[in-house]
Amino acid sequence: AKKALDYVAPSVGHVRARGAMLAARIMRLLGRSPARELQLAADALGTAGDPYMRMLVQLEQSLEMAPGEAADLCIRVRADAESIEYFGVALKADLFLVRCLLNANEPTTATARWTELQPAMAALQPADMYLPDAWSIGHDVLAANGDASEAAAMLARAVEWIEQTALRHVPPTYRDSF
Repeated sequence: AKKALDYVAPSVGHVRARGAMLAARIMRLLGRSPARELQLAADALGTAGDPYMRMLVQLEQSLEMAPGEAADLCIRVRADAESIEYFGVALKADLFLVRCLLNANEPTTATARWTELQPAMAALQPADMYLPDAWSIGHDVLAANGDASEAAAMLARAVEWIEQTALRHVPPTYRDSF
């Protein structure tokens, strides 16, 4: 009986954070501010919460920041992720950093960073990221540098992945929205 009374329920903060983060993504897609949901996600984790989830929430928060501030956060998240060998999160942070560089009107730096990421992109999928979104960032980088043919190829790669990998899992009634 003593053992049962001493039981401490496991934390489910990471589950609450995941739900709030997904709600934030939905709000963003609906054109609304995800600030409340992102704060709920951060609060659910606290300072000692699951580091994987914390880094994902921070990257979501970076989407709501000015480019310079967001770039700094992406760099910090990347370093944190690499230090604990969460390389998929580090790759996502790098991709978000490329987007920040584009938003800061630094297409040359964004292109250089994108090019550096290609070996990692061939070997690793970014954590918690729809793969065509990563290629969409590549498309934007290439288009910003005037490389229309490479940008079109990148977009075609994303569409091909959707058609070959994802579309077969989507019920026919929803395929047009894909």
